[in-house]
Amino acid sequence: MTKRKHQLLTESERDQILAIPTDRDHLARLYTFEPSDIEIIGARRERRNQLGVALQLALLRHPGITLAQLIQDRGAIPHDLAAFVAEQLGLHVTELANYAARDQTMTDHVRELAARLGLRGPTRADIPFMVEAAARTAWATDKGMTIAMGVVTALREARILLPSIGIEPPLPLAARPSIFRRTAAPPKRSSVVLLKRCLAYLPRYALYGEALGRLIDVHRTVPLSALWGDGTTSSSDGQLFHAGGRGAAIGDINARNGNEPGVSFYTHVSDQYDPFASRVIAATAGEAPYVLDGLLYHATGLSIEEHYTDTGGASDHVFGLMPFFGYRFAPRLRDLKDRRLHLLPGQEAGPLLAGMTGDPVAIGHVAAHWNELLRLTTSIRSGTTTASAMLRRLSAYPRQNGLALALREVGRIERSIFMLDWLRDLDLRRRTQAGLNKGEARNALARALFFNQLGELRDRRFENQTYRASGLNLLVAAIILWNTRYLERAVGALAIPDDVARHIAPLGWEHISLTGDYRWNVESRPDPGQLRPLRTPSSLLAA
Repeated sequence: MTKRKHQLLTESERDQILAIPTDRDHLARLYTFEPSDIEIIGARRERRNQLGVALQLALLRHPGITLAQLIQDRGAIPHDLAAFVAEQLGLHVTELANYAARDQTMTDHVRELAARLGLRGPTRADIPFMVEAAARTAWATDKGMTIAMGVVTALREARILLPSIGIEPPLPLAARPSIFRRTAAPPKRSSVVLLKRCLAYLPRYALYGEALGRLIDVHRTVPLSALWGDGTTSSSDGQLFHAGGRGAAIGDINARNGNEPGVSFYTHVSDQYDPFASRVIAATAGEAPYVLDGLLYHATGLSIEEHYTDTGGASDHVFGLMPFFGYRFAPRLRDLKDRRLHLLPGQEAGPLLAGMTGDPVAIGHVAAHWNELLRLTTSIRSGTTTASAMLRRLSAYPRQNGLALALREVGRIERSIFMLDWLRDLDLRRRTQAGLNKGEARNALARALFFNQLGELRDRRFENQTYRASGLNLLVAAIILWNTRYLERAVGALAIPDDVARHIAPLGWEHISLTGDYRWNVESRPDPGQLRPLRTPSSLLAA
């Protein structure tokens, strides 16, 4: 089905978001009432009101809309849903005939039920929240359905009912997000069109990614870069950038960064010094959920096999997910002696490791939830959801959640194997340290380039902060490519051996004028494929 003008989704895709199941098993899983629900429903005197309140209660929980929205969208109440709800109450579907006669009755019931469930309706003030949710999802995909589901998920997690797919109230210009004020014409009034106007700016993300990918792919063809690595290992780390002023973030205290407001740019760097991914995260947020995002969602030809982080990027859930995507995870763990090895049931640690063992791995629990683990990894790989979104959600689940516990147990197996490798493999420890050192050296160059506005991040919107991070990373990659091209020529002119050249990093900036007037002299630009002549200063000892 084709999309009409100003539509982000087709009609079938919109129906999928608001889908009401028809099979009885699915209906039972979503719409079975508990005794407390029956008590709320039974407080109504008339049967039609009992059945109407029951349907309202069911729809508020899933898909998160009101009965009036469902009738407006479909024109009628799905019979399978109405019959299943009526059966639980001992009523007949025909009792619902006159329930929708008075709009005020339906409105009063929705208001009361929403208050009991801790839900609220969407308002104009929620539009920037929805735009940011769409932007975060669009980092990993350009599919309208996936982006829309990202917004729906964010609304459900925030306990906000879904907005109507139809017409929204007119928005005054001052109330619209700044992203819409940059358009030539005012946006249409529907929530779908508002999101589409926002997504019109998302190609800027794609352009940054494409430009970065081209720079990195060219850099990998320079022979000197092969001395630093083969492009199969990488590291990631966060870098704090303070924000100007002191706002609400002053109350967020981070153990490493204090309580200065700011955000962190979380960047992935290959063993050839290429910064192939960067994203904005809160300064107080954990880094572990975002490790996989950079490895899975980048626009370069890199094929990473082994990845390094510091302790902040490691968790049992990350250890558990990495093997499903073919990555070896090698973090530099702090306080390794205080961590526990988790053996399989029946295994003996021996006298040497007896004091380092913890609870045995729950193999039965992993086997019982193996299909769910496969579905999780398939959803991440296909772009239905992002790795960071799922890891954040799993880490927030209670301890009784089966999938979260199963992934933790897989992670414990992987972490235990890694800890044993770490203790006996000196080369692994050296590779990890070298990889993290390259990321730290790259951060020094990024810090030197981030000098505008006193080196502070003045943007408050996630969208604009992302542009800053992407632009900074693109500039770092361009300097690395420039340095590598001229370093290769200098290495050849000075006949520097390879075992020495591999220790020269392309991260210097002393030869670059960062401040002052920028003049672009097109006439002095060398021909395509040519380089500028090297500067060869005369020796002070020359006659």
